[in-house]
Amino acid sequence: MNSNRPLSYDSFKKVLIYMNANLRLRLATQCPSIRSAEKAAPLKIKFFQPIRNCMFIDDTIYHFGVYKKYPEGECPSRVLVANNTDGSSRDVDEFGFDYWGDANAVTEGDVDVRNPEEQEEEYPEKPDGFVEQEENKLKDLQARLADSGMVSKSRLSVSLC
Repeated sequence: MNSNRPLSYDSFKKVLIYMNANLRLRLATQCPSIRSAEKAAPLKIKFFQPIRNCMFIDDTIYHFGVYKKYPEGECPSRVLVANNTDGSSRDVDEFGFDYWGDANAVTEGDVDVRNPEEQEEEYPEKPDGFVEQEENKLKDLQARLADSGMVSKSRLSVSLC
């Protein structure tokens, strides 16, 4: 028997069915060529517990969050802390504000891990003139930084639109 011969698609699906769930998840993320077989084979999980920003699958905890990337040396300290502790629980919009747009969207196949109170929670819309107010604050801060000499004026040419 030739040990270098790859498993057939159907044989590989059978192997996947009996594979440890966490090993299988890791393989599927790191080996794109097996994804179609992995999705076609039932996943056997002995223990599953979703919690707000993590989930337990058998004996492994998976944490998930939004990792925010900034140019070198410009990352705010609160974002650094969040990035080093599994990321933020909230996404941000193009201006850096918390984005609630699809926070309550649960689509077919989703597992809703929110608390019952959060499922009914409505997220506030930004008031009229909010963006303009924030743009004015930004311009004021840019002017103050330029006047202080801490940052060159060429680095302050940021536009929100």
